[in-house]
This record gives sequence, C-alpha cells and structure tokens, in this order.
Amino acid sequence: MWGSRPVSAIETYEIQALRNGYWQIAMAIDDGRNGIGSPLTSNALELLEKKVRAAAAAQLSVPGTQAVQVLCEKTRPDGSVTVQEFLRIDSQGVPARVLGLSPIRDAGPRCETPGGLLQRRSCHLIGTLLRGLLDELAVSPLELLTDERWQRRLQPHATLLASAVQKVAALQAGGDPRARAAALDALVEGAQKRARAAAAIAKLPELNADGVDMLLVRIKALGVIDGEFLSMRAMARHLRTAGSPLSKIERLLELLMPGLSAQGVALIDRFLAGLVEAPSMVKDLLGRQPNLGTALIALGEFAEGEAPATGKGDLAELARRLALPLAAKRLPDTRDALWDRVISGLLSSRSLAEKIREEWPLLKAIEKDLQPHAPDSRREALAAAVAERKLALRRAADQA
Repeated sequence: MWGSRPVSAIETYEIQALRNGYWQIAMAIDDGRNGIGSPLTSNALELLEKKVRAAAAAQLSVPGTQAVQVLCEKTRPDGSVTVQEFLRIDSQGVPARVLGLSPIRDAGPRCETPGGLLQRRSCHLIGTLLRGLLDELAVSPLELLTDERWQRRLQPHATLLASAVQKVAALQAGGDPRARAAALDALVEGAQKRARAAAAIAKLPELNADGVDMLLVRIKALGVIDGEFLSMRAMARHLRTAGSPLSKIERLLELLMPGLSAQGVALIDRFLAGLVEAPSMVKDLLGRQPNLGTALIALGEFAEGEAPATGKGDLAELARRLALPLAAKRLPDTRDALWDRVISGLLSSRSLAEKIREEWPLLKAIEKDLQPHAPDSRREALAAAVAERKLALRRAADQA
C-alpha cells in the first residue's frame, strides 16, 4: 500500500510498457465503481492492487519489454485529478531511468501569456530543456500543452518541472529570479486551465476521417474565441493513440493531403516540428552516418527536401514522404526545426570527424555548400555556429 486513499475518489490505473525506447500505454484498469462517492472497502482495494500488479507483471513478460510502470489517476468529488506513480518494475539488468534537465544555451523567448508557450521558439526551448522527459513519454511540447491528459501524467515529475521553471527564470530574470519564476508558474497554470476549460466544452469536435479542414470548419462553427487552441487540442488527441513519435509523424503526413488549406497545413507543421527536433528522430530519419559532420550535411539537405540516401526500409520511406513537402516549402516550422538541429550539432562538444584534419573539409562544406540554403531566420545563427566551430578547431590544432 502506498499511502492513504479517500474512499470517495475514483481510481484508474494506467499500465505503461517501455518498448523500443518509448513508453506505450498497454492497458487501463479502473476500480469498478460507477460514480464518485460509492463505497470501496479495504478488501476491494487489496484485490484491486493485486489485479494491477499481476497485469503489470504480465506486461513485463511480453517480448521486447524493458520496464513497466503504473500510474494511478484519482478523481475526487470536486472534479480535481491527481496522478501518482503506483509501481515501477524493470526487467533484469535494466535500471530505472533517471531524468534530468538538458543544457540550454540561452533563455529563449520571454512569454507573457499562456498562448506564448505554444509558439515555435517557446516549444523549441521546452523541447531542448525537457528532452529526457519528452523522449520517455514519447510526446512533443505542443501535445503536453494542449491535451489535458498529458498534463495529468506530468504530475509525478513535478520536481523536475519545478527545476525547469527555476532554470529558465534565472536566465530570463532582469531582477529577482523568484518573481520571474512565479510568473512562469502562472503561465503554466494558465495553460493547464485552458486545456481543462476546453475539455469541459460539450460536443467538442474531434479530428476524424473528414480531415483537418472539416475539423477547422466545425470548430469555427462553435463561435468561440479560442478556436486555434481547440484545433491544436484536437490534433494532440488524434496523436494520442499513435504510440511512438515515428508513428505520429506518419499519421501527420497522412493528413497532409493535396489541396489542404494553409491553416490546415500550418497546424500539421507545428506538430511535425515538435517531433522531428528530437535527436533520436533525426538519427532514425537520417539512417547510419559515418560521423557528425556528414550527418549535419545530410540533415541540412533533408531540411531542403533531399531525402537521405542512407536510410533503410520503412524509415527510408517515411523520410522520403517527409522530404516531399519540405522540398515544396510547405512546412516552414519543420524546416526551421531541422536547421536548429544542424546548429545545435555544430555548437556541441562532439567532433565532426575522428581526426581534426578530417573536420576542416566537412566544416568548409557546411559553410560553402549548406549555409547559403539555410532559411533567413536561421542563417545568422548558423554562421555564428560555424565561426565558433572554426575557433574550436584552431585551438585544438594549436594544442596538438
């Protein structure tokens, strides 16, 4: 038993399995009550826990499963929902992963409204800082910010999220970082309230076989001010059952039909950008590369619509499908996200090649052949990253 439970709370246990590097929802078990306030005896609680533990153990026996975790969601009479980790078990020799914050080089945009968190640069900052958590949940920043179910699953990671707020506040504060931290906390709470308010709207349109444009029409017909947010929430909910980020990319590309409105394309583009910026996604889409320098060149070419030649099988086909709208310049956010990965790679401490003399030709190729094709919004940052890498190479050569 892991703490007291008010008998009036409805409990649902979500069993998640770690497979192929991603946490996937395997099944859900509820406490069998029809309504809040129904009695639940100690014996019933004990039997429920036993059932949940047995189901979790059964999931761990499925081939390819590295670990299983169980989250307990409790809905109280006032409508509030809390989520706690109930159980985590690992297969032999696979330790539980310890999550932390990834390093960031700048403070990112200074948001003043909850809507600011949804903008591309803000999502990029969130995606960089919380990369470990996002990879474990197999989710993008936009999904976290617009789908209330994801927000509930963040509750077990409250300490990590508080650390993220403090880190950004320290970089953004013009004065007292505590004041900026309080403001950021208020923005996050505002985003959560926005998602909960959307969930309370009766007969809220969902994305179905009619496609994205019909979704936008139905949302517009509601006559609400927050139509853009509702469209993002519907997209996030559509991706909820896709599983891995690669499956989500495939699902988004299926929605990118010929003749789709500019608003519909922009909605898909925002979610694609949040998925492809993950380093693991870049690695999967590019295929095996001999070194970082070659990978960055291939990534820049991919951003401009040239499918990587090193991919294999289904991943190569997915990369080819994504390259087509990139070449047609239909996905500016996704293009920028891929160029951001090129810039991040140049600024990293990793060598472009095994030997310094092999790094210079790769860096020159990036500067002369790749840099001119970068979007205007990224060209200055790319030039600065190339200059910084040149300086690092000269210093390494002097010390050799």
